[in-house]
Formats: sequence, structure tokens, C-alpha cells
Amino acid sequence: IVAVPSNTGQAKVLNEIEGLSGGGADPLQTAIVLPDESLLLPVLSSLSDDIDDVNVTMGYPLKETSLFGFVMMLAGMQSAAVAHGDGTIGFPGKEVISLLRHPDYPADNPDITARLAGTIMKNNMVFVDAEFAGSGESERLVFRKVEDGNDFLDYLTRILDYMYLQQSASSADENGSYPTDNRVVKKGVAMEESNRDSDKDDNDEDSVVFPGREFFMVMRSAIARLKDVLATTDTAPGFDTMVRLLRKVLVSVRIPFYGEPLGGVQVMGVLETRALDFENVIWLSMNEGVFPSVSPAPSFIPFNLRAACQLPRIEQHEAVYAYYFYRLLNRARKVTLVYNTRSDGMFSGEVSRYIHQLQYSGHFRVKRKSLVFSFSPPEQHPVVIEKTADLIDRLYNLAGAGSVPGYLSAGALNSFMDCSLRFYFRYVARLPEPEKVKADIDMAEFGNLLHKAACFMYRPYIGKSVTTDDIDMMLADRQVVGRCVENAFEDRQAEYRKGGLSGTERIVAGVLTSYMRQILEKDRMLAPFTILSLEENYTSRIDIVSEGRVISVAAGGIIDRVDSPRGITRVADYKTGSDEAVYRTMESLFAREDPKRKKAVFQTFLYSWLYLRQSGQERPVIPVIYQVRKLFTDDGMVIGEKPGRPPARPVKDFKDLASPFEENMRLLLADLFDKTIPFRQTDNHDICRHCAYQQLCHRE
Repeated sequence: IVAVPSNTGQAKVLNEIEGLSGGGADPLQTAIVLPDESLLLPVLSSLSDDIDDVNVTMGYPLKETSLFGFVMMLAGMQSAAVAHGDGTIGFPGKEVISLLRHPDYPADNPDITARLAGTIMKNNMVFVDAEFAGSGESERLVFRKVEDGNDFLDYLTRILDYMYLQQSASSADENGSYPTDNRVVKKGVAMEESNRDSDKDDNDEDSVVFPGREFFMVMRSAIARLKDVLATTDTAPGFDTMVRLLRKVLVSVRIPFYGEPLGGVQVMGVLETRALDFENVIWLSMNEGVFPSVSPAPSFIPFNLRAACQLPRIEQHEAVYAYYFYRLLNRARKVTLVYNTRSDGMFSGEVSRYIHQLQYSGHFRVKRKSLVFSFSPPEQHPVVIEKTADLIDRLYNLAGAGSVPGYLSAGALNSFMDCSLRFYFRYVARLPEPEKVKADIDMAEFGNLLHKAACFMYRPYIGKSVTTDDIDMMLADRQVVGRCVENAFEDRQAEYRKGGLSGTERIVAGVLTSYMRQILEKDRMLAPFTILSLEENYTSRIDIVSEGRVISVAAGGIIDRVDSPRGITRVADYKTGSDEAVYRTMESLFAREDPKRKKAVFQTFLYSWLYLRQSGQERPVIPVIYQVRKLFTDDGMVIGEKPGRPPARPVKDFKDLASPFEENMRLLLADLFDKTIPFRQTDNHDICRHCAYQQLCHRE
């Protein structure tokens, strides 16, 4: 009796069982019995190279094939499809990407299909128009909206026929003829579909190959059978009902195989063991609920009625399988029973009742073995990237100090101060972060929409004075702010958008509109003021000493808004997160690996410094943060310094802070370009919590 804490792990221990491999035993006298048919593929993949021949006599569940998953993906895509206002059909981006990347997708041109999936991912296309998906034969079949349940079956039939022809064409020999049989091969293993005869040999000696074309035929036959049954009734099931019916039908389908019964180790199901005797018997999945199964045959006849009419009940079902079990053990010399001890969901890992009966009967010599996974986490070595000459050159190009124009942004500098290794991954090595289609609008996307809406709102006033009358006009006419928000949404994926806003987008648009109106209320108290720039790029250079020589490093960024009310200049930044506008000291803004460092204040100070350097402004320059979460409170927007308990001192003119800010910038950049200081992962695990590169650092 062997206990294994894993389902597929049961297949992996086969090679450790005495008598299965080596020892000169007759393989024909060995049977591997699989009550759980889904273990067939792991068993074939796990058998030792010493086993030359294997004969499989059992059914393989259609639900375990990738084709079943592909059909269910088609159903999910059709269920989530939406009709746009212009009459076009949009399919959900997540489902479309899953289909395009599925191994069974019938791509006419794999390269074009891969580029299409990448475009959908890159542009975060929540819904994909059927025309955008392509005009090839496969796209024409897959990306069309079904009308009802019967149309869905016709839809699947056409796709399966096309996939079958595609695979048949790819399997044709040099003369253009198609193979006449389908085999499952594992070394010398050959399994053929039960209604085919062939003496053809397969020369593939290293792989497990299932007869994929046969799966198409079995799937198509099951769908055709369902259509025939429904045709005899007056019922016309809807789409959702048809999907549930189809799933019920396909889950119960088994693909029967048979091979050469007089050679090799026998791999079989429970029913296939009838009237056969083996000296060495290996049973897998000896768990209660798997063998014997607790699921009776589906029936509408209740248990009490079955008992009263003496119809077969679950007791008879269990008695039949108990007979199969003990009859096979009757003439066996050695029996190995393997069960899974792992509990997962509804599966409790309870050992089968038959093992208890054999163990306590007293008629057998029982040996118990337990496979235990010894989990000892490997020693974690810090990830360190030394600054080579090539890497320094890439840093120079990144910072605009080399042959390539560029600049260091506030995001890059903040990333370097949080974790220099993250800075290396994102900006130097340029490792892309994992992309995914987001149906919901997250905080980052919400912030982008807010910036665009604010830009649309004040764009007509660039270089002009904004008065209280102008703001009152925008507040009185709700359509003014509403159009700015709509323009922000239209600007998002403008090339790929179809139809109007979705339900979720309308809710977000309503929230954005209320925020934009509150920004106007705040600005009304400042009016009149002049809009100097909106979403404009500012850059400046700073000299630092690196390796004994002076290099000029560029810093830059896009400033959300610069305005001028009442003889001063404000550098404003919009923030939708939980950023605070109060900092302790200038040095605290440059503190390394400090999760409480005020990144928003650092960014706004950097923008103010850039504006001062580029504009040569003589008037006071005040850095301002529009904290969206505090727009409806009386809190001010001006940044304040609070080194201790006293109230925060507002920054009335950034020119007073420009010198210490610039000095700290030089120290920061000197460390960045210092060859002796490598890029290394942070010691503060709180910073790693939401990092996209956790896996590379083994910090998950």
C-alpha cells in the first residue's frame, strides 16, 4: 500500500514499484488499473524506458482533451459577446486572446494570429470587433455571433470540420494522401480507435501522441447526436441551455482504444479487467469516492422508488465493482495499491474502503509505504547586477549623456530609490511587465483619464486668462465637463473603439465628471489665472562627477499643468492615489528603500525644478498637488514641510528649496553612475509587495 501526496504523483512512483520494470518479469503478466481515466497520459509519460511495449485497453475522457477546453472557450466567448450601437458585434478581449493562443485554434497564418493577440493585449482592447479580428476563413467561422442554441451547434460543427480538414492536410504524405489510422504512441505503445483496423507502424520513439484527428470525429459525432435528439422534439433550447446540455453530453463521452492484447504491460480501466488474471497488479487512485465511485448513474428515478420496484441502486453498483476488484486479486501474486493523501476542495484524500478490508483481514502480508515530499527552501542568494562598461553606456544613453537622446523621469528616479534592481529591470534591461487585458478600469487607467479630461477642459484657455465667469459657465453647463470626459474615453483606444461607452465606463465617467466639477470649484477660488501650459514636456541638464570626469545628465517629465494666478506661478500635478502633500525634510525625499517616502512630493519638486531651469522664472513658483481623494475637503493643495510636531510650513516659493534639491539630485545621480555600486534588490519586502518582477527576485 503506497500513499502519495499528489494525484499525478501516483503515476510517477510506478517506476519504483518492484516487478514493473527490470528483474526479468514477464510484462504481459502486469496490469496497471486506472479507476481515474484522467491519469492515462501521466502514466504513459512516466513509464520507464525499460518497458518496451505497453497495451492500452480503456477509454480516455473527452473532457481531458484540449479540444474540449477549446469548445468551452468558444461557448464562453459567445456568451460574453455584446452588440454595439452601430450594429457591430464585440467579442471580449480576454476570451479572444485565449482562443488565438490556444493550440487547437485553426490559424490560417500563425504569425498574423500571434500579432493580432499582441495588438489586443497591447491596446487593452476590452472588446474586439469581428472585422478587426480578421477576414480569413478561420476568423470568419470563429468570430461570428450565434443566434440561438441550434445555431451554436451548427457553429461548432463548421469549426470542427474546418479544423479536421486543416489537420488532415498537414498530415498528408508527399503524394497528398491522408493517413488511414490514428495512433497513440509511447515508444512501442500503440493504441487504435476501436472501429479502425491497421497494421501500420509508427516510428516516433520518444513522444506521447494522441490521435487528435479522432478527437474531432468523436466530438462532432456527439454534437450530431445531440442535434438528432433535439430534432425529434418541439423544443428549441436557448443558447445558455444548449451550452449546459452540450457540456453534459461531452463530459460523459469516452474515446475507446484497443491495441495488441498479447504483448506488453497492460494499462486498463476497471471494466476492462473482467475475466482476466495477472500475477502483478497495480491499482492507482485507491481513494474513497474514486474507487468505488460515490456517483450513481444519472437517473430521474428517486432512490425510494428504485428500492420499492427492486431497480438497481447504488448498493448494486458498489457490489459489482467490489466483485471486479476482488476477482482480479484472486490469482495475483503481488498487488500494489496506490492512493492520494492530499486533500483538495471536495476531495478529502480518504483511503478506499477496500484497502481497510485487505489490511485488517489477516490473510495477507501487507507493507505500507508513504511518499513524503521534503520541502526545504533553497538558499536565497541576493540578486546583484554589476555595472559593466556596456551597462554604463546604456545608462548614459538612458540619461541623455550618450549618443542617444533621453532623460531620467520622475518615475525612473523614484524606482531607483525604492529598489535599484527594479530600476535595472524596467529601464536598463527594458524587461516588459506582464500584460493583460483589463475589463475594469484600475487606478492607473483612471488617473490617465482624469489627466486627459482636465487637459481637454482647459485646452481652449492656453495662454489666456480664466475668469470666474468662465468657470461659472462651465459649471452651469453640465455638457461642457461631460464632453471633456467623453473625449478622454474616446481618446483611449480611439483606433479600435466601436460603439459608445459600456456600463462600467459610464459609471466611471460619472465619477470623473464629479471630480472635474470639483476641480473647477477649487480653481474658482483662484480665478482669475492664466494657463501657461498643459501636459507639456520639460527637460533640463545637471552636471555630476563620475569616474573623475564631469558628465551632463538630463532629467525631464511631462508637467500636468502650469498656471499663473495673482502674480505667482503654480506647477500642478494631479494625483488619484493616496499621496500626501506633507514631507519631513528634503533629505527624506531621497531616502533609499523607504516605503513611506513621499514620491508625489518628490515628483512635483522635480517638475518645479525643471520649470525653473527651463523658464528662468523670476516670480515665486509654488508646487501644488491636486489630490483627487481630498478635493471635497477643505485641505489645501500646497505642499508643506513638517519636520516635527509643529504645523506644516507651506512651500511659498520653490526657489528657496531649489539649491538643496539640486544637491541631493547630484548625490543620487552619482550613486546611479557609480561603477562600484551594483544594482541590488531591496531589503524591504514591503516594497516588493506589488512589484512586477517578484518572480525574478524570488520574492513572491
